[in-house]
Amino acid sequence: MKVKKIKSEQGQEEQKVHNKKWRLPGWYIGFWAVFLILGGTVAFLATYYNGRLMPNLYVGGVEVGNKTASEITSIVEDEVARLAVTFEDSTGNKVTAPINQLGVNVDVAATVQNIMSARRSQDITKNIAVWQADTFPLVYTNDAGMFKAFAVANFPYTYTDPQDAQVIFNSDTNQFEVQASVAGQGFDVKSFEENLPTLMSNPQSVTLAVSTVPVEPIISDSAATKAKDEANAYLALSIEFLRSGSVVYAASPADIASWMHFVPDTTAGTLAIEFDSAVVSQFVNDQVAGSITTLPRERKVIVDSQTGAETVIQEGRTGYQLEGSDSLVSGIMEALANKVSYSKEVTVEEAPFTTVVVSTDEGKWIEVDLSDQTTTLYIGNTAIATYSVSTGKAATPTAISESKIYAKYTMQTMTGTINGEYYYVPDIPWVSYFYNGEAFHGTYWHHNFGHPMSHGCVNMTISDAKTLYDFAPIGTRVVVHA
Repeated sequence: MKVKKIKSEQGQEEQKVHNKKWRLPGWYIGFWAVFLILGGTVAFLATYYNGRLMPNLYVGGVEVGNKTASEITSIVEDEVARLAVTFEDSTGNKVTAPINQLGVNVDVAATVQNIMSARRSQDITKNIAVWQADTFPLVYTNDAGMFKAFAVANFPYTYTDPQDAQVIFNSDTNQFEVQASVAGQGFDVKSFEENLPTLMSNPQSVTLAVSTVPVEPIISDSAATKAKDEANAYLALSIEFLRSGSVVYAASPADIASWMHFVPDTTAGTLAIEFDSAVVSQFVNDQVAGSITTLPRERKVIVDSQTGAETVIQEGRTGYQLEGSDSLVSGIMEALANKVSYSKEVTVEEAPFTTVVVSTDEGKWIEVDLSDQTTTLYIGNTAIATYSVSTGKAATPTAISESKIYAKYTMQTMTGTINGEYYYVPDIPWVSYFYNGEAFHGTYWHHNFGHPMSHGCVNMTISDAKTLYDFAPIGTRVVVHA
């Protein structure tokens, strides 16, 4: 009997385990029920509002729920049209402008896209919370420069432009100095911009007071001082050019300063130093080459058309010119980039002279310009040579005349009295008389040519006087004028 009872009890336990195994917990069933309900709700909303906006959504004060994209676009455009700002100054002067004239651009398409995407995210709880009201602001961008232009045009008295600090080269001290900045004033743009988010959320017409704020320069005194110190360090560099070991030209501080440009960075508020390679090239070609270059001088020969005799009125001279100027420019620019001095041996190349032969068919004549203190040799209308001379002083002037050479002497001693003043000058070379005792001749007692110095004759260098002597036979016309 005991055995049967035990078996019966085992069967009852097995039945209990079996019954317990197939019974689902209540929470589990509840979870899936909620999930199915939410899923169904989302599916219903997605189907019902396909192409339309979910309910209880607003743009400004206008509900846009259950609207299509084109309908919402019209609503947004109407809201944009409502946006206007009236500015009033302390005198009662008012100016009203639509928002787009103030540099504010509303992006209608982006605004509609934001609204149409509402409650269509992966967050289901937000998607089905249709009882909650959501307001969408207008999407916009702001151009502060356009707003400033509006303010300057309508309230010009509110603006005084600031003056940036400047770095200026002082030619007296050969140093860069700072010209201090000056603060300005301007329309309070920040106050306007702080009101924009509210206007975009609730489009309307508003009135704002005109106010000004100090406007600081972009380039401050400290930024300019930093650039000035850097620039003056460049001025201390030695940049020199040598020929056969001797310095033929050294760049001065003014030279180096002329190569520099100060370039403002308006974002960082700094000044950067840049060197202009074109200006450095001009320096090399003008200053360095100018100190080395000797231009060739033509050899001028006159051929007598009757006899064939040649007279050299100007000897030729070989010139010299700088070679490799481009490499010098590159070397200078590299040295400046590395902030080091630069010393370079330069090379030159010869520039040969040419010979010019002039025929005397058109006739020779000589011009003396008392104003310029010059004498010019002509064949016809062609000037062959011009010389700096010294004519008569104010008390003993050279006469204005038109005459001909009437006597010539290779050497002569001149003596006499003019205006009570006795003179005696021996061994005067290359004398050519042309008018009342006035003559062209060589002069060894002074070298102040270009200024009146004589008793009436035309003083020339000895070499120039010989050239004129050889050029002009007796009978050559001479014209003297003021």
